[in-house]
Amino acid sequence: MAARIVYGAVIAVTLLNIQVVRANSSKDLPVIVCNTAELECKNGRCVPESWVCDGEDDCGDRTDENNCDPDQLSTCQPEEFRCAMGECIPIAWQCDGEKDCPEEDALDEWDRLCRKERCILGEFRCEAEGACIPQTWLCDDHHDCLDGSDEMSCNVTCSGEEFQCLDRNCIQERWRCDGEMDCVDGSDEANCAKTSCDPVEELTCGNGRCVNKRWRCDGDMDCDDGADEKGCKHQINSTGECKKDSFACDNKEECINSGWVCDGDADCADGSDESEETCGVQSKCKEDQFECKSGECIPFHLRCSENIECLDGSDEENCSIEVAPYMNNKCDPNSHFHCGESNICVPLDRVCDRANDCGNWEDEDSCQHNECIDNNGGCDQICIDTSSSSFCDCRPGFWLAGNSTCKDIDECQAIVGACSQICENTAGSFTCSCAVGFKPGLKNPNQCKVAEGKVGIIFSHQTDLRLLDISQQETSVIVEDTRSATNLDYHYRTKRVYWTDSENKGIFQAEIGKKNSNVKVNIDGNIGAGDGIAVDWICDNIYWTNGIRQTISVMSINGGQIADVVDEELEKPRSIAVFPARGWLFWSDWGNFPKIEKSGMDGTKRSVLATENIMWPNGISLDHVSERVYWVDAKLHIIGSIRFDGTNPIIITEEPSALHHPFSVSVLEDWVYWTEWVQNGSSIFRANKFNGTNLEKLTEARLHHKPMSLQVYHPMRQPPSKNLCLTRSIPCSHICVPSPQERTTTACLCPRHLIKLVDEATCGPTVTEIEAGLKSGRKESDMLNVSTNAEIVEVVEDESGNHLLAPILGIVIVIVVLLLIVSGVMLYKKHVKSRSREQKFPVEMTNSSPSSKNPEAETMLTSEKESSV
Repeated sequence: MAARIVYGAVIAVTLLNIQVVRANSSKDLPVIVCNTAELECKNGRCVPESWVCDGEDDCGDRTDENNCDPDQLSTCQPEEFRCAMGECIPIAWQCDGEKDCPEEDALDEWDRLCRKERCILGEFRCEAEGACIPQTWLCDDHHDCLDGSDEMSCNVTCSGEEFQCLDRNCIQERWRCDGEMDCVDGSDEANCAKTSCDPVEELTCGNGRCVNKRWRCDGDMDCDDGADEKGCKHQINSTGECKKDSFACDNKEECINSGWVCDGDADCADGSDESEETCGVQSKCKEDQFECKSGECIPFHLRCSENIECLDGSDEENCSIEVAPYMNNKCDPNSHFHCGESNICVPLDRVCDRANDCGNWEDEDSCQHNECIDNNGGCDQICIDTSSSSFCDCRPGFWLAGNSTCKDIDECQAIVGACSQICENTAGSFTCSCAVGFKPGLKNPNQCKVAEGKVGIIFSHQTDLRLLDISQQETSVIVEDTRSATNLDYHYRTKRVYWTDSENKGIFQAEIGKKNSNVKVNIDGNIGAGDGIAVDWICDNIYWTNGIRQTISVMSINGGQIADVVDEELEKPRSIAVFPARGWLFWSDWGNFPKIEKSGMDGTKRSVLATENIMWPNGISLDHVSERVYWVDAKLHIIGSIRFDGTNPIIITEEPSALHHPFSVSVLEDWVYWTEWVQNGSSIFRANKFNGTNLEKLTEARLHHKPMSLQVYHPMRQPPSKNLCLTRSIPCSHICVPSPQERTTTACLCPRHLIKLVDEATCGPTVTEIEAGLKSGRKESDMLNVSTNAEIVEVVEDESGNHLLAPILGIVIVIVVLLLIVSGVMLYKKHVKSRSREQKFPVEMTNSSPSSKNPEAETMLTSEKESSV
C-alpha cells in the first residue's frame, strides 16, 4: 500500500504537469491518446484501469469512481481508516479534530466514532480509536487501548523539583496551581486550593489568580479573563498609540495595517479585525475575496495557495494547471511517439503495430532499425532505441541541452538543500562538507549537526524567560518576575540575556541562571511590544528598532549613550539581526511598502533585499553559514528566506494551525524554529529550513495572551571573531561598531546631538551648541563635569526631551593642552627674568662697604624676590 501511495503521488504530480488537448484542438499542441490499458477520464486524463473503483479520485473529476458497485470498492489496509465514500486515510487521522474524509460524509470525525469530547478530566483518550479510559489505568502493564497508547511513555521519572502530569510529562513544581495550564491535560491546575489574594496589594482574577493592583487598567490583560481591564475608562495600549493608518486590536497587543481590516483573514490574534462588531454581518464577499462553499470569505490571493484556508477546503479545489507532456514542442520520448506534422502523441506500445495511428504512417516508418548503432545515434552519452526511432538521454548528474548534448547539472544551485552548509559541484555529482563547529550527520552525511553542546531555545513567557532543552524536552525558568517580556536576544560568551519590556518600555538584562538578577540597561520611554533587539557579541553593543521614533539605534551592552544608526526612510521597523563578523545589519519593515533591508552596522551601504512575499514580516533570523536571512510573515502565513545579496529566495508554507500568526523565528543546523501566536496560547514549532518538512510542535503555553519571542541557544549561533575595536589606532570616544568593507573594519558613532570630528574617532558638540553654552555662562569646568557625568548606565529618561550634551574628552584635551602650554611659557619667562635679577643684585652688594646699610636696596631685593616667586 505504501508503494502504491508513493507511486500514486508521483503520478498525481505528473498529472498536474500535463495538459490534455483533444484532437480537434489547436494544431500547435500535441494530442494524447490513452493506451489500451488505461481509462480516459472526462477531463482527458489517462489513468490505469487498475485504479478504477479503488476509492480514490485519480481522474480529478471522479470519472474513475462513478457508477461503481459497492463490492468493487477496494479494502483499506489495517493501518488505514475507510471513509464512507471508500477513500482510505491513515488511521492516525481519525478523530484528530480535522475532517479528512470528503465533506459529504466526514466519517473520520463522526461523533459516534470519536468520543474524545466525552473524555473529561481524569480520563485518558486512546490515540487510535478515541476511547476514554480512567487515568488510573495508565502504565498498569495492561493494554486497555487497542493501540497500546495507554502504556507508552511510562518510564518517565520526574525530579524532586518537578510535577508529573497525568499524561506522564514533567513540568516545574512552581507552575503547579499558578492559574495557567502547563500540562496538556490541565492536571497541574486540578484540585488546587482556592488562592487567597492580598486585599490591599492584589486583585483576584476570575480564575482565582492574584495580580498586583498596580496592573489594574494598565492596558495589559494580566488576568486570563481580562478582569483587571474590565470597566476601565482609559486604557493604555501596550503597543503605544496606534498610528492613523493602523487598526488597534481589541486585545491591546497589536496594531495592524488598516487595509487588512475586514479582508476575510483574521490578522489580530483575537480576530477582532474580522468580528461582526468591526465589520458587521457580511452577506457577500468583496470583489478581492473568494467565497468558500462553507460560507466564509478569504483573500483571493489565498485561493489555490496549496494551503487549506476554507473550513471545507473548497479554496483548493479545481486548482490543477495542466500542461502538455512534451518538452521543446515534442512529446515525452519515454512514453509517447511524436507524429510530426499532425502533432499527435501516440503511446509507444502502439508504434510499429501495423496500425496508422499518426494518419500518415509516421509511426510505422523505420521500424526494426536500431539508429543507436551508428555513432551512438549522435548522442553525447546515452542513446535509447525505440521501435520507430531513437532519442538521447544523459547519465545522472547531467541534463540534455538540445537533442544530443549533455551538460553538467550544478546540484548546489539546482537542488535546494542539497547540502546543509558547504556544497561543491563536481562533474555529474557534488560533495558536501560542514563549517567549523559542525560535523556530518551519522544517518545523512549531507546534513550538518553541531559538533558539541546541547541545542536549546530561550523564549519569553511574559512574566519570565524560559530555556527549553530540545533533546530532553525539558523546560526551566532562567529569569523570573519580568513584567511583560517580549523580544529578546542573548550574549553567549558572558551568559547574559537581554529583552524588551512592553509594559516598562525599556531594555533589561540578567545573568542566565540567576533568576532574580534583572538590571535595567536603558530607560527609554518609547520601547514598544513590536520593537526588535539584537546583541553584537563581538563589539559588545545592543541594537534595537523603535517604531515610534522610526529609528534603529545602538548603545554599549552595559548601557550608556545612544547613537542612531538608521533614522531615515523607516516606516514601521520591526525585527532586527546582526552579523558582526561581516559588519552587516538586517531588519524588517512592515509599513506601507513592507520589505527586508540591510545596511552596515554603521548605517552605510543600505539596500533592500526583498519586497515580494512580504506583508507583515514579524521576525527575522540569520543563517551565518549559508548567509541567508529568514523571515516569518503573519499576513501571508509563510516562512521566507533569501541570500544576503538578495538572490535565490525560498518560500515555505505549512498547515494553518502551525503557521497562521507567526511572531518570531530563529535558525540553526537544518531547522527553522518559530513561535505561533493565537488568542488562547502560543506554541513553538520547527521544520526543515529548506522545504518545511518534518513539522514538529516543541512546546506550547496555554492561556498565554502575549506573543512569545525565541532564540536558538547555542555557541554556534554566535561564532567567535576578532574584536577590531580593540585594535584601533585611535579609540572611539563613544561607540565603536563594525563596518562592512571588503576587509571588515570599524567605525565610530556619536550620540544624538553630537558630531564626529576630523579624526573620525572623537565626538563633539555642534558650533550652535558651543555658542549656546557660552552665552548661558557655563564654565569650561562645568562642561567637563557634565561630559564626565554623561557616561552612566541609565541615560535617557524620555527621548522626547532634548538635553544639551557637554563637550567631551577630545575638545577638553585640546583646551587643557593649550592652557598648559601657555601657562608653561609664562612661567618660564618669569623664571628667567627673576634669575637675571638675582644675579644682578649680589654684584652690587659686593661692591658696597660691608659696614654700610642700605635700607632701600634691601627693600627692592625683597620686593623682587617676592615678585619672582
